[in-house]
Amino acid sequence: MESDCKDEEPTPVQNSSMASSNDEILKILTAISSQMVVGHQDLQSQLVSNNLHLQEELQRVREDNERFKQEIRAEISSSPSPPTVVLPPVIPNVSTSVPVTTSVSYMGGSTAVSNQADFQTQMLAVLNDTFSKLSSVISDTSSILQDTKSAISESKSSEAKTEWMKFSGDPKKFRQWYLSIMAQLSIASWHPLYDSSTNSVVTTMANATLNGKLYAKVIGALEGSALQHMLARKHLCANGVLLLLELHQMYKPKCVPEVIAAKTVEFWGHTKRATSESVDEYYNRFLELLEEINEEVETIPTKNAIRQFIFTLGDEFQLLQNNFRLGTISEEWKTQD
Repeated sequence: MESDCKDEEPTPVQNSSMASSNDEILKILTAISSQMVVGHQDLQSQLVSNNLHLQEELQRVREDNERFKQEIRAEISSSPSPPTVVLPPVIPNVSTSVPVTTSVSYMGGSTAVSNQADFQTQMLAVLNDTFSKLSSVISDTSSILQDTKSAISESKSSEAKTEWMKFSGDPKKFRQWYLSIMAQLSIASWHPLYDSSTNSVVTTMANATLNGKLYAKVIGALEGSALQHMLARKHLCANGVLLLLELHQMYKPKCVPEVIAAKTVEFWGHTKRATSESVDEYYNRFLELLEEINEEVETIPTKNAIRQFIFTLGDEFQLLQNNFRLGTISEEWKTQD
């Protein structure tokens, strides 16, 4: 009997083998835990990077819209343009990343795993630590996704609030309306439709999708008789470029000789910068009158217009005016712009 009991006792070699096996299992669990945390951290880093990129794009759109508003005010009125308001990019709060290294305290050798209960306790500790850290990473990831969704919603809401100026068919208001549309086309999203050399819409457009979007925006900006006239022309459907060209042909100010003569008299005899008017404001008013006179035929050459502009700036520019008379003007002023 005594010999039978002695045979059933585990030998030191068996204990050592079991301890080694348990050590290997703990190491594998630790490696898996670390790899899972690292993978989720990589995903979190990518989401943060994409979110920052989205915020930069939103900021650029805001600046383009603000620049567009200033150009509209400069084109259609003589009131001073408000300063550009640059909104700081909204960066979501992201919690501190979870450390990559998963620390597991266990003692090497057969002493640390002297019995099966200690091994199970250590294994459960590793799993609990892994689940805890993964829960933290997933929570941070969900927060980033929510911030990204909010930013996208804000962008769509901002675009929806940006409405194009309305035109009801009054020829006297067509020039202002058309200039506001050109200012819209000059920003990034519509730029392929804009011809900067003529400050007008391009004559042809191969991008049917963008051309269709332009048609929808322009139709939405029309009302009254102008809307009725354009809807009746079925050949214009989904062709925004052709729609703008026909609107320009129909409503642009006509070159009436009497009107041109009256505006020419105003240009040479009455145009002058007011004491309360900035140079930029006067330039916008001066240029608008010049373009109205030269719309069909260049009645006033650019060189003569530059001279008239300089000599109507006021007494504070007498030095520049005297140098211009004497031909001693500095090189920086010798421009056709």
